[in-house]
Amino acid sequence: MDSEPHDVEKQASAIAQAFFWSVAGRHQACVEQLQSISGAVPNEVWLTLCFESLVFGLSFFGHYARKRYTALEHALFTAELDTATRWLLATVIFEPKDVGFAPAQIPSAQIPHPAGSLWVLTKGHERVLAPFSRWHEVRERQFHGHPNPQSDSARLLQELKKDLARDAYHCPESVLRVFTEGVVSEAHRIRDEASGSGFKGIMTMDRLARAG
Repeated sequence: MDSEPHDVEKQASAIAQAFFWSVAGRHQACVEQLQSISGAVPNEVWLTLCFESLVFGLSFFGHYARKRYTALEHALFTAELDTATRWLLATVIFEPKDVGFAPAQIPSAQIPHPAGSLWVLTKGHERVLAPFSRWHEVRERQFHGHPNPQSDSARLLQELKKDLARDAYHCPESVLRVFTEGVVSEAHRIRDEASGSGFKGIMTMDRLARAG
């Protein structure tokens, strides 16, 4: 497929936002459920659930773009997808000014995204994104965008179980399964809509609440 660079970047940007906010809503619901069970969710567990899901999305949608676009277009798509995801992660999850954690609460309104492909990552953003960057470097080949939601869910579930065991945190498998199936289901929905003409772009928190 031959597409204008702006169109490729625009789709990558829209996909990044839609998937990020779908993960955010499901992540918050999962954390709240775990808090009601165990009373506390350590920061490393909070981040594990977030990071693993976003890395899955980057790989999954990168695989989608590889099949859909030329090599140059694929490179544009993945660069935009990665930068937009990292910008949202730095802006929503982290506090760039003090390298601390923002409150574990996703805002109810969308953050307006920069015009075009101008997702500007400052040095402060890059600094606080270092943990995610290291995670992504290790895990980027872990997922391969399998076309079957069941196999994707099983893979993500197994990786999260290993991660949480390493964090020495017991998470009921039923809770984890609901979370992973929801994340993967949204990834496949977004991919399918992007492949056709029905892609709506940014997923609002109201839509997330209805989908949850």
